[in-house]
Amino acid sequence: MPKDKPLSRQGSYIPHLQTLPTLSNTSKHTLLNTIATDITATFICISKHLETGTLRNEHTAPIDRIIDIIQGTEVSHRRMLERKVKRYARLARRLKREREWMRREFGEVVKRAEAVNGRWRERVRDLEVVNQAMRKLVKAGPGSETSQDGNGMDKGRQRRPRMRSV
Repeated sequence: MPKDKPLSRQGSYIPHLQTLPTLSNTSKHTLLNTIATDITATFICISKHLETGTLRNEHTAPIDRIIDIIQGTEVSHRRMLERKVKRYARLARRLKREREWMRREFGEVVKRAEAVNGRWRERVRDLEVVNQAMRKLVKAGPGSETSQDGNGMDKGRQRRPRMRSV
């Protein structure tokens, strides 16, 4: 049996990959394109050796494991993304329900505020009428044509009902 030659690592791109931060965009593109081309050529060469019988499946097991890892990563990554999409969809539905609830609640608050505002406007108008009548009485002074009974009300007027509080 012939003695195997030691494997050479001259074609390693690891030193070049370590300099990526210092490379320009064009150099990065060129380096990665070269690596991809070499990987493709390597797989084609291995495939040809498998076809001729020079290599068997036991020899390519490490490469098969790498391919399985890549494929598994794609599947697990896709599943993780699907879970995230489902979470975001649930969040969107919950936020939509909350937004609709807030609109309803705000509408109710506005209705109540308008009702309170209407009651206070009515009270202010009533007080303005009373204030106007009081000013007329004050202007007319004592002994004027308007006669008063003992409680300070004009004889022709009825007593106003008390205002209710809000």
